[in-house]
Amino acid sequence: MRISKYLLIGCLAIWTLTFTSCNNKNTPIHDLEELSEDLKQNSKDYSDDDWAAISQSLDNINNEIDEHRSEYTDEEMKEIGRLKGICGTYLMKYAAKNASQQLKDLIQQFGGAIQGVKSVIDSDPNFLNIDSDE
Repeated sequence: MRISKYLLIGCLAIWTLTFTSCNNKNTPIHDLEELSEDLKQNSKDYSDDDWAAISQSLDNINNEIDEHRSEYTDEEMKEIGRLKGICGTYLMKYAAKNASQQLKDLIQQFGGAIQGVKSVIDSDPNFLNIDSDE
């Protein structure tokens, strides 16, 4: 019995479409798993550019999840939430560290500004005298 070339191609196409649709639904979950593992293992060594790339990856994954939202079971949604929670925790830690550094820099600048004002006042005792002609 000889299988028609067209029948074989048709079956292959149907199998590919079926496999691809299953793969598409699970791809963002798999990507979230990989991202969360990468964050656990390597986040302490990330640069600002790495964090920007992570944020973009997470946005892309979220878009894919939104495309398949109606296809997910309750258990899959729970797992997606858990993985997003892991990723979000690492992103919040980075943001807090970054904000802390910015606050430290601001305090340093403020301290420098106070020294600058003090040096002007110390060098000219009449500087704050508004009755002065200068």
